Amino acid sequence: MKRKRSVTKSCSSMTPTCAILTSQMLSTFALASLVRGILLLYGYVQDSYMNVKYSDVDYEVFGDAAALVRRGLSPYERHTYRYTPFLAFMLLPNTYLPSFGKILFSVCDIVVGFLIDKILIGQGIGYRMRKWCISLWLFNPLTLTVSTRGNAESILGLLLLAAIYFLQEKKILLAGFFYGTAIHFKFYPIIYFPSFWLYIDQKVQQRNAFLTKIWPTQARTIFAFTALFSTIAFTVFSYYCYGSEFLRETLFYHVLRKDTRHNFSPYFYIFYLEGDSQLLAVKLMNFVPQAALLLQVAYRYHYSVSLCSFLQTFLFVSFNKVCTSQYFLWYLWLLPLIIPTLDIRLATGLVMALCWLAAQGAWLAPAYFLEFQGWNSFVFIWLGSLVFLIANTAIAVTIVKCQKDIRQPKGD
Repeated sequence: MKRKRSVTKSCSSMTPTCAILTSQMLSTFALASLVRGILLLYGYVQDSYMNVKYSDVDYEVFGDAAALVRRGLSPYERHTYRYTPFLAFMLLPNTYLPSFGKILFSVCDIVVGFLIDKILIGQGIGYRMRKWCISLWLFNPLTLTVSTRGNAESILGLLLLAAIYFLQEKKILLAGFFYGTAIHFKFYPIIYFPSFWLYIDQKVQQRNAFLTKIWPTQARTIFAFTALFSTIAFTVFSYYCYGSEFLRETLFYHVLRKDTRHNFSPYFYIFYLEGDSQLLAVKLMNFVPQAALLLQVAYRYHYSVSLCSFLQTFLFVSFNKVCTSQYFLWYLWLLPLIIPTLDIRLATGLVMALCWLAAQGAWLAPAYFLEFQGWNSFVFIWLGSLVFLIANTAIAVTIVKCQKDIRQPKGD
């Protein structure tokens, strides 16, 4: 760990060099912005002249909620709006410029790429590797289409990567603020708290006693209170504005949510058979293994905030009771942070990617026959869900086995 500190410090002391390396990325960011601009224009044409719309269904929901806020009404009067009211506040210009939200989300995409670059610089990663990692995010087809179609996930990615960056830079107050804001935006980032807590104070990590490792040091306490304050402040203000409907739509809905379609999780079939009954055993079946995995990963891999955050997100999404393709973005913006630490052949990486895609195909094929042909293919969808879960588990194990000694950052 001492060597990591010295390398990171040396990079921080060479600010002009790091700035030069960042300036060399400008062409990459400019091209990424241009591609998003072209997709935004194409989306406008498709929405205007074609029956199948380019815009995400949720984008209309966001726009309607913003319009309600502008008229002094509650955004939750719009059916299916189940997000923080601050998202509707941010999209108020959308009532004048219908593409404002898409532009905002695309800009957040670019900022996420910038934060990835800054985090990798702090880890001592060289220019060429950083460029590949940033391109993996900026030019990923899923990333490009999700934001330009009007999905707001990139805002969450910006908040979480900002928290990771400031944690790495030991700026605890800023890290806590962005982390708490991310929790308010969507509750699932609470899963990172144990790993962030353990990561913050490196000086106690090498001690053997368990209680010593988890002891609330000053830095940890400041981080926890800052995150708690920002979460509560945004939540209380939202409750003050919209009362119980805010809690019902943004918190209780997601806690009690049960999806029987468009859900990659094997639990969907249990929900389908269970109907409206609420079985405690079913809830524990989901929560217990998920919590055990997350805590184990936090304890074993907290020395690398990037690796630990990726593994926690990947396993959380894979073992969650609701798993949709939108959730894949939650770990895709963390994937570039662990690429430099993987000791893996290109062929092996391609095989992992193909297995991930093929496992989705095993689910999508019977789902198509259910959705569009009306066939009773629930059992085959469930089997496809099992295949997808097994594939994700194998990928996570492979990533762990292929890790280099990430305590020693790599340069060019």
